[in-house]
Amino acid sequence: MKKKIIGCLVFVVAIVIIAGGLYFVNRKNDVAFVGEKVTDKINLETLSEEIKSIGELAATEYLYTDAGQFSNNLKVKGFDIPLTQKSFIVRWDGIIKAGIDVTKIKIDVNENNKIVKIQIPHSMILSHEIDHDSFETLDESNGIFNGISVDDVNTFIGDSKKSIEEKVVSNGLLDKADVSVKELLTKFIESYVNKEYVISIETSEES
Repeated sequence: MKKKIIGCLVFVVAIVIIAGGLYFVNRKNDVAFVGEKVTDKINLETLSEEIKSIGELAATEYLYTDAGQFSNNLKVKGFDIPLTQKSFIVRWDGIIKAGIDVTKIKIDVNENNKIVKIQIPHSMILSHEIDHDSFETLDESNGIFNGISVDDVNTFIGDSKKSIEEKVVSNGLLDKADVSVKELLTKFIESYVNKEYVISIETSEES
């Protein structure tokens, strides 16, 4: 009886070992197959979704401190009306962010030559914010019949922002942003694809 029991136990243990070995081999093969599917070929749709999910890519920030003067007075037939002169001088801090709208990126993958071609739009100013807490009034003068209003301040801020944006663009802010965008996208794509792929990023003629 003992011999029969021992024989049965040995048989059961042998079956468990064989079954476990077969499962491990099959599981290992499955993992290897899945890995080959992920790394050997780029899923263009997935790559596009990953990039475009960013929305806007702000590659460059420009911090500045500026000051300006506003002046105005009432006129009648081109002549200044006395006691209506109003003016103020203020100083403030601002930040301009430049980059691209990633929804306009075009992607093409050549699997035969292992080349990922990316076409991006030229950079643009994505945002321009003024830190209102940094506003400092250096001088202020109200006319008796022409006081400083909220519209005066808003108009001054709007005109000042346009002037600063034109200045930083002429000084090459958007060109610097183009370079930064290419570097950031290259690093992102390199983390997604195999090293055997060549990444080519070009700026389109359209802004």
